[in-house]
Amino acid sequence: MSKKQFDGSRQWPIWVLWFVVVVTAIYSCFAMRNNAIRNTDETMKNLMVNTSLQVHQHISETLRLMEKIASRVSQESIADPEKSVEELEPFRISNNLRNLSVAALDGTSWIATGESINLANRDYFEKAVAGESAVTNMVFTLTDGNAIGVYAVPITRNEQVVAVLWCSVPASDLYKQLGLAGMEHYGEVFIMDSEGNVVAQIKVEEVNFYNYVMQMDRKNLTEMQAMQQDIAQGRSNTRGMNLRQGDIRVYYYPIGVEDWWMVAEVPVSTVQKVSMEQIQVVVIASVVMLVTVTVTCQQIIKQSRKMARQLAHQLETDQLTGGYNDVYMRQNLPKVLQAEPDTKFVMLDFKINNLDALVKLEGLEETNQRLRNLHKAIQATLQPGEILVHHFFGSFMLLKRYDSMEQTLNCVERLSSLDSGAKMQFGIYRIEPGMEDFDTICMYTTVARGHLEENTNYGIYSNKLYQKDLEQDRLERAIQRGVEEKEFRAWFQPKYSADGSKLVGAEALVRWYQGDTVVAPYAFIPLAEQTGQIMDIDLCVLEDVCCQIRHWLDEKKQVVPVSVNMSRNYLDSDDFLKRIWTIVGKWQVPTRLLEFEITETSLEGNEQNLRRAISALHDMGFTVALDDFGTGYSSLKNLISMEFDTIKIDKVFVDGIGLQKWNNAVDYSVSLGKKLNAMIVAEGAETKEQCEYLQQKGCDAIQGYYFSKPLPKEEFEQLMD
Repeated sequence: MSKKQFDGSRQWPIWVLWFVVVVTAIYSCFAMRNNAIRNTDETMKNLMVNTSLQVHQHISETLRLMEKIASRVSQESIADPEKSVEELEPFRISNNLRNLSVAALDGTSWIATGESINLANRDYFEKAVAGESAVTNMVFTLTDGNAIGVYAVPITRNEQVVAVLWCSVPASDLYKQLGLAGMEHYGEVFIMDSEGNVVAQIKVEEVNFYNYVMQMDRKNLTEMQAMQQDIAQGRSNTRGMNLRQGDIRVYYYPIGVEDWWMVAEVPVSTVQKVSMEQIQVVVIASVVMLVTVTVTCQQIIKQSRKMARQLAHQLETDQLTGGYNDVYMRQNLPKVLQAEPDTKFVMLDFKINNLDALVKLEGLEETNQRLRNLHKAIQATLQPGEILVHHFFGSFMLLKRYDSMEQTLNCVERLSSLDSGAKMQFGIYRIEPGMEDFDTICMYTTVARGHLEENTNYGIYSNKLYQKDLEQDRLERAIQRGVEEKEFRAWFQPKYSADGSKLVGAEALVRWYQGDTVVAPYAFIPLAEQTGQIMDIDLCVLEDVCCQIRHWLDEKKQVVPVSVNMSRNYLDSDDFLKRIWTIVGKWQVPTRLLEFEITETSLEGNEQNLRRAISALHDMGFTVALDDFGTGYSSLKNLISMEFDTIKIDKVFVDGIGLQKWNNAVDYSVSLGKKLNAMIVAEGAETKEQCEYLQQKGCDAIQGYYFSKPLPKEEFEQLMD
């Protein structure tokens, strides 16, 4: 055997060992890379889900706000959209909008700069004209070519679209409003539709993502087609592509609005940065010394874990406060609850309600510092196992140990006092055994925060409260359906002359006909007042009254005037007065047969609007009654200046007849009404003695159970025969 052959035979184990070392090192590096990618994928998935929910909520709230504004737009602005700019300016400024204006059905509109534009060829305008609320992809303005996002809702009157209310937000502001600001450190984040058209991004560079992908590298075709197929089937996923940043991971998730998708581009180099450094260490260590291979491999694993922790920490860290965010709470909440199964916990969801005012007063940076200081102060009070996260701008969630509700409310009081300028509202949910789902807990605390206890800044969750919230939601939808199906109809309570000899009028009282069931007003009026549906209900009643009066007139009955209630919620609405006139004209009802009742409490802080409404009703030929007189605090000046035709003495005074102080109150009310040349009607009379006293004191008419309870139309019309 030659020396050369011998040396070769001696070296082969070394080469084998080197081969094993290199293969092991490469395998370890790839494993580290893949592990980092898996961790990134999982974290990005959680982040996309959470952010998509916030985007969906923001868009829904904005559309609801627009619909609410649309319901209040004056007829003058509808007729002349140029005037809407001034009318809507306070709403535009308070909601930080670029433009807020009304567009006529031909697309004509004006913007804040005074320029006229035409939106007729815009998709969002066509949708709104068709009766749909719309939020657009990123579009370019007709005036300066800048990229904006647009919300548009129909303005309906008498169930017809008469104009369109639209607002625009600069693309960069829309990007921040939709909750995307703060995510840029993960990579490029934007929203697009299913065709790849970009909806919102911080820099307006690519209008269509698919076109951009193909321009970068034709090799992206296969992955792009797979992504398009996923989106067509509504399936979220992750794809690898090559763009200008190099190899990237593309994450996409449906938002649930229009056909929008949230897309994030995370460079693979970001994930691999630490991995590449360790690969160099492995190669150098393998070449320099075989003995250090084991140590080096261990170091690689250690650094891989460290990198994963660093990346996880970055994704779990709130960029504003430097503390934790929702991702951390979502991942660690079950761990905390499982680690201490015998410990009770409570979740506090609290929000600074006056944050917009603080930003306008102090500026964004000062407000951000206020939030950092608040976060730091709360963090200093936490016990082991308790978690504080900055939920979103100005909103926090706090997992606390629970001893008693008294202790929890003391905690709420302390938190409220940490920043005297911040007005906080709290939702409290004591976590039940077995409850670990973060999204469900968030829903419960949100429900609680939406139902604050009287004269407090907190709400406490209960199953009853949750069911009440669901029931109110169902009732609100049922009321809307009832309005559309005209299920709200009038019952009539007769008014008789003071001596009871003659029927002189009636008050229309609403009843809700749900199939064979008749629902009393107390079951739905409070919610309708709260949601603004009361105007539609009152108009349903008015239409039913006008229909019946027309029917009675056609049958030659001795028709008496009918009074219809008006709510203070819409007294300042020109549209409502016009709708009254439209309904009355439709049924050709003489105005002398209709009277509108306004409660005395409506006068409080509403004198100017009420005076204008009464004057308008008088101009139309109607009479106006002051209902529930004596229960409010109207001044003599208001009573004189508003020129009520009828004053109705409230039942509480009639009930007191027989006691001198109540007799005096009735005497005063009748005397005052007579001096104002008003007709005096007493409500709620139930006894003969009450009626005799009221007749003696000069009341013109009496309404109450002594004569008749409220009657359905079939029974009431018999009284006119």
